[in-house]
Amino acid sequence: MPKHLAVAIAACTLVLAAGTVTAAENAFTDLDLKGCAVTDSAPPDGDENGKPEPYAWRCKGYGSWNVFVAEGDLRAGVAFSRARRFEDDYHYFPKFSVTGPKVEWRGPRRGNAIVPESAIFRYIWGVDGRKGSVLAIVRLGRDATDTCVFGYVDAVANPDANALAARVADEEAARWVCYGNSPKWYGKVGEDFR
Repeated sequence: MPKHLAVAIAACTLVLAAGTVTAAENAFTDLDLKGCAVTDSAPPDGDENGKPEPYAWRCKGYGSWNVFVAEGDLRAGVAFSRARRFEDDYHYFPKFSVTGPKVEWRGPRRGNAIVPESAIFRYIWGVDGRKGSVLAIVRLGRDATDTCVFGYVDAVANPDANALAARVADEEAARWVCYGNSPKWYGKVGEDFR
């Protein structure tokens, strides 16, 4: 084989290898508040002498990530951070809600672990006798300014909600700009969110 042809083939191989996108892998962690550290508590409303009740928790996420959950006004707020203490803005779902029992972490595998670039968790909501669940898709950035909930998938309106949320996480998280943008709906959206 001529030397220039061998060099050209080697160069093409390197270019193709550099352009190859590694498929995201996933891992799951529990989001059960009973197993999470209480980070804040207060007496029940209207009872200053009552026993303090927890309203904010830090749950172990994947790797160095923590999931922070706060409850207020019958809504669950969630935040993701590598810090042990979180005091910035939580993302509250606009309807009365609680969090689901799991977080899915998505990203490329490096060695024996994945490097999370996105996460998916579930809000379970109920208003006026209507109930449902929504998958929230999170961009995991370097810090609080570029880590945010950027997408929702209505798990009732979309029979393939988990696959859709995973695809959105893999395709959109890395390029989403958190600052100044609100979460976007993906797939079909039920009447409660139109």
